[in-house]
Amino acid sequence: MTTFTALWKPSTPKIAEAFAKQRQAGESTDIEYRIVRPDGERRWIHDRSFPIRDESGQVCRLAGIAEDITERKQTELALQELKKELKQRVEERTAQLKQTNRQLEYEIRERQQIEVSLRFFEERFRTIFEQAAVGINIGSADGRFIQINQKTCDIIGYSADELQTKTRLDTIAPQYRQAYRHRSEAIFRGECHTFSIELQLIHKEGHPVWVNITVSILSTRDGNPRYDVAIVEDISDRKRIERELRTSQQKYKTLFETLPIGVGMTDETGNFIEANAALERIVGISIGDGRQYTCHEPPWQPMGADGIPMLPEELASVAALTESRIVEDCEERITNGNGEITWLSVTAAPIPLDRYGVAIAYLDITERKQTEQMKDEFIAIASHELRTPLTSLRASLGLLATGKLGNLSDSGKRLLEFAVLDTQRLVRLVNDILDLQHLKFGAQALNFQACPLDRPIQQAVSVIEPIAQNAGITLSICSVSEIAYIDPDSIVQVLTNLLANAIKFSSRGETVWLSVSSQEGQLCVSVTDCGRGIPVDKLGNIFEPFSQVNTSDSPTDEGTGLGLAICRSIIDRHGGRIWVESSLGEGSTFYFTVAVSTSGRSQSASTSN
Repeated sequence: MTTFTALWKPSTPKIAEAFAKQRQAGESTDIEYRIVRPDGERRWIHDRSFPIRDESGQVCRLAGIAEDITERKQTELALQELKKELKQRVEERTAQLKQTNRQLEYEIRERQQIEVSLRFFEERFRTIFEQAAVGINIGSADGRFIQINQKTCDIIGYSADELQTKTRLDTIAPQYRQAYRHRSEAIFRGECHTFSIELQLIHKEGHPVWVNITVSILSTRDGNPRYDVAIVEDISDRKRIERELRTSQQKYKTLFETLPIGVGMTDETGNFIEANAALERIVGISIGDGRQYTCHEPPWQPMGADGIPMLPEELASVAALTESRIVEDCEERITNGNGEITWLSVTAAPIPLDRYGVAIAYLDITERKQTEQMKDEFIAIASHELRTPLTSLRASLGLLATGKLGNLSDSGKRLLEFAVLDTQRLVRLVNDILDLQHLKFGAQALNFQACPLDRPIQQAVSVIEPIAQNAGITLSICSVSEIAYIDPDSIVQVLTNLLANAIKFSSRGETVWLSVSSQEGQLCVSVTDCGRGIPVDKLGNIFEPFSQVNTSDSPTDEGTGLGLAICRSIIDRHGGRIWVESSLGEGSTFYFTVAVSTSGRSQSASTSN
């Protein structure tokens, strides 16, 4: 016997379990479930059942209605699938819309940023275009102006409105139009992308303006040239400078070639790279003969005034090159290619340019030297010839002054006194001239030896001290222990001369100081007075022969004007240096240097009245 439960096979175990519990409890049921028919077909059943009880209240049977709801379920399931599919499609579409919306928002923001950037760059371009320091203009293929900045207008004097009625060729000077047209047509044919040309524009006022124009092409997206951009640079100042430079170079070249002074220039290593005709004539060489000449080892042999060959470091050109300083009036003697002796005064100065060394000027002073030699020889001969009669004259005047040849009137005695003084001055002058000539030509031999410098100082003081006492001058002499390499007698002559001058230009009651200091292997002797000082215009030639400061307020016993010249000759023979420092109204200090023989110094001031 087949029961209902045998046919009832709920597809879901939980539903079957719930149905069984309701039946055991005697409760009504309202449930949907599936069954499997004997042929295996599954059907949906809507079961509504209720229990039937007996008199004792026990469930004796069940009654119910089973409704086949398969079609409804299938419809519901189809609707659920459709709803599910619709939900999925809605979700997908919503996601797509959200993605599209986000993409649109991004594109909108990006476009806004691009628009902002475009506005910024457009404004920036407009600012650059309008405020550029060079002229900028955009033109069409037929040469007409499309856009023009203010600088372009400033360069040629036209307004932007006026230029837009013209073509570029209208503003170009006639002699340059063909060259510009040829290049402009080439750039629009695609033969080149840019070109530059220097030419003249015609200003509105009619005068030419030199410019450099650089033209570049502006193409469409398909690469076809449409516009060109011209950068116009005003080069009038540069052209003016170039013209002035060419003029200056021509002037320099003319001066360089025609200058009677020999001029040469070297590179940074000292090799001659230029020389004018005068230099080639003076030294007897030619820079263009294919050989290399250098200032370190010139093809001529430079000799000093003493006839000894000069070392390279003694040459003015080498000193200027290695020490980067100006060296002036360095005298040297050479023998040119013809075997003739030539005296040169050489001045050299560094050239402050890359790859250049020094400029050297060679002044031929041969005639001056010959004249000086003739003058010196004449003075020496004349002095020798004057010495004997002057000696005789001085003796005769001295004899007259003794009264042994008879008495003179008072006026005769005064005249005789003046004659004696003038004769003595002439004798000193002749002696000084002879001493100066002997020193200059080396005829007077100097006996160099290691000698305490204090010895010639004391000898000079012993000679000068009576003169100082008579003039009321105080001598402040340092005590020195250094050993100098000198000729003592000639140094006594220098000290005596300097001290005598200091006393002569000092007032009664003042002090003259003599001190010694050590300076880099040399001893520096200084003589200082508090006199009226030396005018600035006299300082440059104070050591020249016969150069004297006005002595109208000094004692009547004036000097010969050769004392300082003799001092300089003596110090030059010692290889030292002599100079003066002076302040007008405050006094003067004369300095000279001599070589140290041994080191060590101790000096203390002592006073002699």
